[in-house]
Amino acid sequence: MGWRDLLDEAVGQVDATGHLLKGVALQPVAGLAGGSRAISALLRGEGLDAATRKGAETVEAYEGLGGGPYTDVGRARLEGLGQNIKKGGEWATQNVPGVSQASNAWDQYAQSNPGMAAAGLGLLDVGPAGRGKKAAAAAEKAAARISEKAAQSAKTTLRQDVEAAAAAATPEAPYIQTSSTTTGNLLPRGAGMYDPSTPQKALSRIGREGQFTPRMEALMENPRAKKALDTLIAKGFEINPELADWYGTYPLKQAFSNEWGGDDQWRRFLAQMGSPSQRNPVPQQNRMGSVLWNWDVQGRLADPKVRLLTNKLREQGVTEGPGALALPEGYGSLAQTAIFDRAAQMAQGVPLEQVLDYKKKLGSFDENLAGNMHPVTVDVNATKAPVMMSEDPAWLKTLLVEKDDSGKVTGKHTPRADYASGKLSMADALKRPGLWADAPEGSEYAGLERMWQDASRRSGVEPAQGQALGWYGSADISALKSPPEQYIQNIERLVRERAAATGKRPMEVLTDFLRGKGHLAVGGGAAAALAGALQEEEKGMQ
Repeated sequence: MGWRDLLDEAVGQVDATGHLLKGVALQPVAGLAGGSRAISALLRGEGLDAATRKGAETVEAYEGLGGGPYTDVGRARLEGLGQNIKKGGEWATQNVPGVSQASNAWDQYAQSNPGMAAAGLGLLDVGPAGRGKKAAAAAEKAAARISEKAAQSAKTTLRQDVEAAAAAATPEAPYIQTSSTTTGNLLPRGAGMYDPSTPQKALSRIGREGQFTPRMEALMENPRAKKALDTLIAKGFEINPELADWYGTYPLKQAFSNEWGGDDQWRRFLAQMGSPSQRNPVPQQNRMGSVLWNWDVQGRLADPKVRLLTNKLREQGVTEGPGALALPEGYGSLAQTAIFDRAAQMAQGVPLEQVLDYKKKLGSFDENLAGNMHPVTVDVNATKAPVMMSEDPAWLKTLLVEKDDSGKVTGKHTPRADYASGKLSMADALKRPGLWADAPEGSEYAGLERMWQDASRRSGVEPAQGQALGWYGSADISALKSPPEQYIQNIERLVRERAAATGKRPMEVLTDFLRGKGHLAVGGGAAAALAGALQEEEKGMQ
């Protein structure tokens, strides 16, 4: 009996999903693709008829491929997933109370996680021959448990479990998609937030190991500064514990792999998205990055002579064209030329290590986004928070030049000299984050990184996680304006905003964005005004 027949026999969403997962076991490659698409349709409430039709279309498409890379890669992925599931069962047998025998492990797991158990058992013993008789029997047992459980108690867990099962099959099978423009995940979370293949390593820093400037040495010993970092990380936890996974981009990588594949392309995409963080809040960074990625894919940055069309060039009579590209209205920034130049270099094939300085912020940010949690992105907030709390005037700027939107100088200040002369009090200085150092100098980067690493360990998190939590925890100190959400949550929100502005479905916008066929900018107006206000007070995660 095929999975389509099983689906026709099913009654209700929960039962239908369970039987679909059994069908996945019977037809491991085509069935996995068709089953996950049909499950997606069921979860969107499209009904059994629509789910059957969509699943059948996908199965027929994959069956038409016959042998070759799709089926070979699909089997390899299923076998790898099976090994992971087996290891999970062995671990449960040894570590989970009440699970004493391997033969009992999955039966007990199925009682609380029926959907994932059905998918897992259905894939566990699928070999290259694609028969999977034992797997099908096991899946049938687990699927039967779904029928035994009341629909109300199973729906929430089942939705999460099925999404996890489908996510593990990329790129052969589509991941679960949501049609909502306001709620739900657009990216799969089932396989975790971090790429397990990313090396965890330290990055080389400027200066000699352990040798710092006098003000840096004083800061590292300052008890107020140390306590401040612990407090900021704790405040980040209070705001939202999920912010610890701000750098978790593995769900985005899974979706990206559906469209591209290949780690080099993924790292270039991440670099194009991360580079605009210079002097931009996160939403502005991602909108601008999406435009640059679009230009990269479309070949519009390939000409070494290409340049960004700025207001200054317009005043000189330069007009928009292949050699002069204009950002959408409202999506420029104070560092837009530097950001554009880096984007062009990456698009022209310059190695990332020659474009992004991995001894400083941009390279560290890129590594963090890729899942390396050891380095710390010592950005504006990671600098200002401890130096301000130290109340050390050595960290006040020697000169602060204020400019308007056109670049015209509107004022000059000398905070450090003003404090020394008594013109500026410490109380007043602490009210103005802009008077304090924006970034470490030379070897000071390594010193601040060490402070954040030590504070993160004291808090029981990885260094990059501690910095992310402290980033939000310092909002009242450093005038942070970005909303408290994870990086991929911001991507999902921008996708929905773009979908609402264009009338497209969110998943269509997401796919176009990843493929470089579209972007996430939504034009000028209120969005541009908000972006301008944020830029005035905040520099992004860089």
